[in-house]
Amino acid sequence: MRLEQFSAEKKRIIENILALFASQGVNYILPIITFPYLLRVLGPERFGLVAFAQAFIQYFMTITNYGFVHTVPRRIAVYREDKEKLFQIFNSIMLIKFVLLAITFIFLIFLVLTISKFRADWEIYLIAFLTVFGNVIYPVWFFQGMEHMKYIGFLNTLSRIIFTIAIFVFVKTESDYLYVPLFNAFGLIVVGIMSLWVIVKDFNVKIFFPSKQSVVKELKEGWHIFVGLSAVSLYSNTNTFVLGMFTNNTTVGYFTAGETLIRAIDGMLNTITQAIYPYASRLANISRMAASAFIRKMLIIVGGTTFLLGIAIFLCAHRIVDIAFGPQYTNTIAVIQILAPLPFFLGINGILGVPGLLAFNMNRAFSVIVILAGLINLILALILVPAYKHIGISISLLITELSATIIIAVYLSCKRIVFFPKPAIKTADNLWK
Repeated sequence: MRLEQFSAEKKRIIENILALFASQGVNYILPIITFPYLLRVLGPERFGLVAFAQAFIQYFMTITNYGFVHTVPRRIAVYREDKEKLFQIFNSIMLIKFVLLAITFIFLIFLVLTISKFRADWEIYLIAFLTVFGNVIYPVWFFQGMEHMKYIGFLNTLSRIIFTIAIFVFVKTESDYLYVPLFNAFGLIVVGIMSLWVIVKDFNVKIFFPSKQSVVKELKEGWHIFVGLSAVSLYSNTNTFVLGMFTNNTTVGYFTAGETLIRAIDGMLNTITQAIYPYASRLANISRMAASAFIRKMLIIVGGTTFLLGIAIFLCAHRIVDIAFGPQYTNTIAVIQILAPLPFFLGINGILGVPGLLAFNMNRAFSVIVILAGLINLILALILVPAYKHIGISISLLITELSATIIIAVYLSCKRIVFFPKPAIKTADNLWK
């Protein structure tokens, strides 16, 4: 495929971004309503327990996702015209994910039966595990690779609508906390079933038992990303998990309330990453400099926007807590102010890490960098949490994302990707135009 043909796909990229943003608009408007409601109805203690359970279950989500969320879209984007290859990829991924689902469920039962902390609230962990099943049967990676983001947008929106309606109908007091993970899982399972129906009906994907060679290849392709994503848990899920192990559910509630606000912004940033990643991957196969120029332009847009957003969050932290969270969450103000720069670092990392490193097939480098950042976070968390609790974990998370940003930028600079000397930049820009 010639480089000039990519200019015709600018429209598709914009359409994909707008489609995802349209759905994300609904997906974030609805939580703006449900999130404060849950904070007030459940209170810091029960909200903290729900958050702890979801963070714990996220480890199993990471295992069942393997590295497919990043490797498979690239492979589907490359082989989408080869139906036989496409079907082999799809069926291999689904088989692997179901096997991993069974293994993780058995491990969860073992933990619930043997560890008193989990046994005391066993119901919430088993209910929350249903989200892992819903995630397994919802192949977002297929729609992303085929560059049909409208399906993702519609299904995500449907899931959030189901969850939102159910929350307001059934969650009335703090004793109804078990409904939160239940309805979250139910919405995901519904859209998962619908997505499989769309894939078979609209994309004519044939379901069959894949070859051993295909399964092994997908496992190898995703291994380095899986290691990297496992390390991501060291500074995402593990923050809540470590905080819960060293403190109590109420303290977890303070931190999670603030972090959830920041992570909502990160979810919108992921919309851009999802939309441009397949395009950047195919462009990188044609011209390294043209792909770098494209990524650099996205970097400027995302970086500038998130920098201003971070300033606004810091200045408005008190008002956000007063209006949205309530007086029970005064301790969350400091968390929000500490994490205010996080959208900027997450935005930069998202562009440089996925369309940057992964589009150029630097899977090993991605894994090493994320592992290093995860270890930094884990060490800082173990040092800071016992003494400073929710403040300590917030500082740990901020330092970790700053470190990751610096490491990725330095690595790409050394590889002469994205960041070029001025003459090379001009050449890349001319190719893009």
